[in-house]
Parts: sequence; structure tokens; C-alpha cells
Amino acid sequence: MKFRGLRGKVIFNLVGNFHRDIRGAIIRFKGQGDSEPGYMQSFQRKQTGNVGDITVGGPPVDYV
Repeated sequence: MKFRGLRGKVIFNLVGNFHRDIRGAIIRFKGQGDSEPGYMQSFQRKQTGNVGDITVGGPPVDYV
């Protein structure tokens, strides 16, 4: 994934529990792209670790 104001790609290597409401879904991020210079300076290009529950929002719920 690429971010404005950050050179190179960001790699996500995250471990978590994807709930049914998001499992297998395509995730799209959108933004205005008008961040201030230096805003992403301390953002690490390799994101790793445990993230816990991953859901579309709110309490984890299995939708039917």
C-alpha cells in the first residue's frame, strides 16, 4: 500500500481474528491526500504484530 508523503510501499504483516463481517472482503482506503508535509515521517513502513479482533466496526458480530 502506498501513502502520500511516504516513500515506498507499506507492508502489513498483521495477525488477528477476522470476523465474518470482513473475512474475505476487499478493503479499500480512501483519503483526501492533502496531509501536511512531514505528517507521515514517523510512520513505519513495515507494520507487524497482533491486532486482535478485526471487524468493520462496532462490536464483533456475525452477520447472516
